[in-house]
Amino acid sequence: MAKIKLNEISLSYLLEDGLAKNNHTCLILHGWGANKEFMKDIFLKQVKNNFEKIIFLDLPGFGNSNEPLKSFDSFECLDIVVEFLNKINLNINCILGHSYGAKLAALYASKYKLDKLILIASAGIVLKKSFKTRLKIKISKCLKMLKINKNPFISKDAINLSKVMYESFKRVVDEDFSSYFSSISSKTLILWGKEDDATKLQAGKILHSLIKNSYFFEFSGNHFFFIQNDTTLIIKDFLNDELNNKTF
Repeated sequence: MAKIKLNEISLSYLLEDGLAKNNHTCLILHGWGANKEFMKDIFLKQVKNNFEKIIFLDLPGFGNSNEPLKSFDSFECLDIVVEFLNKINLNINCILGHSYGAKLAALYASKYKLDKLILIASAGIVLKKSFKTRLKIKISKCLKMLKINKNPFISKDAINLSKVMYESFKRVVDEDFSSYFSSISSKTLILWGKEDDATKLQAGKILHSLIKNSYFFEFSGNHFFFIQNDTTLIIKDFLNDELNNKTF
């Protein structure tokens, strides 16, 4: 594990050797509440044949990375990631991200040149909220007005967060980046769980329609379907440009 000091924050990361000798690097980003070790345990074996280096990064406020001094939105969080990449001075060819990490990866690809992009249950597509969800929001607001701290409807991702991270969560949770995602030209693999309650399957289909050069595959399972299913073959085929019209 290594740490790198930026202007206002220190970020923790793992730099792993891959098996390729091609000067290519893959950056792997975790979702909200997870960390670099979680992603390494699952995805290192899936990408190491195609890259010389693989970076697993703890996003600001997670794992062993420091919290920012103030809350952030996804643009500000991406700026921190880009500052990190500039500092380590490696040629990033591919980003793989899950959930919030996938949203950052897609946002990166909409702004910077990137050969390949792997989005796993990505956030960033906002669907119309159901009546049940709208009711929960109204009740939560009433509880807040009454200064009742115990809220039975608070998101699991928001539990036990510091003030800075909770304010950040509130800022990023409903960001809709559809207009940015439609400008992505990177070759993209999109993977989703059919029973995902955190980022609905419909959002994945919309994301696929927005990114022209993309492949979309569904798996049984929830937001962490990649634990319940082995995605190694599909990711390897994508990285080797061997997907074509295969089914998994």
